[in-house]
Amino acid sequence: MRRTRIVITLLALVLVGALSACSGLPATSPVQARASIAPEQAPVVNVRPPGPARGASARDIVRGFLRANAYATDDYSVARQFLTGGASATWDPKTELSINTGERDFVDSMTDAQTVSVTARQTALLDGDGRLRDTAAPQTRTGSFTMRRVDGQWRIGALPKDFGAWISEDDFDVSYTAQRVYYAVPATKTLVADVRWFPLGGLTTALARAVLRPPPAYLAPIVTAQMPPGHCCGWMPSRWTPRPVWRRLI
Repeated sequence: MRRTRIVITLLALVLVGALSACSGLPATSPVQARASIAPEQAPVVNVRPPGPARGASARDIVRGFLRANAYATDDYSVARQFLTGGASATWDPKTELSINTGERDFVDSMTDAQTVSVTARQTALLDGDGRLRDTAAPQTRTGSFTMRRVDGQWRIGALPKDFGAWISEDDFDVSYTAQRVYYAVPATKTLVADVRWFPLGGLTTALARAVLRPPPAYLAPIVTAQMPPGHCCGWMPSRWTPRPVWRRLI
């Protein structure tokens, strides 16, 4: 019985001590910086596709070109290796970007001894100003490539009419980013945003060029250009406030 009382007394003392310690904890404390719980962004990986292999067939050259033209590094330097000098000089990959389901859906064939025809499943189109137009369902897109021999090796001598570049959905997701280009509305002293897509490589230059261009036709009636006449540098009214962003897919 005495031993039981001793045990109860000790337990009571321990409980009182614990409660006293808890009552001494501060009710408030200053905010302190800690490590972010957000996941770290993966580093950007620069992928350099292979150039043309010696002795490659005409169809392999076209496949290699379509694989390489998804990478805009150094003005599409690798993709240009698959072209003749004349074809490279006339090719402008920035006119439009055809976004497709990927190489797995390509169907290519030799329509004659010097022509390779390729069919792809296009899901979206990016115009030269970076405006994205989605399609309700994948559409069939076909291009014919005229082949030439250069020093005994097949090269693409002529591209399909109005050919810009082809890129898969996966490559587009990791190589391009959506950015907002703002325009001033003088009547309300506010800003509206036009959503554009730009390649991650050379993003700063692409954004600068977008700012220097005139407003798009569908905003021209209400906005003004960012660059007033006689100015050489970027301009934005200091007292104007942004309006809700307009995301436009044409």
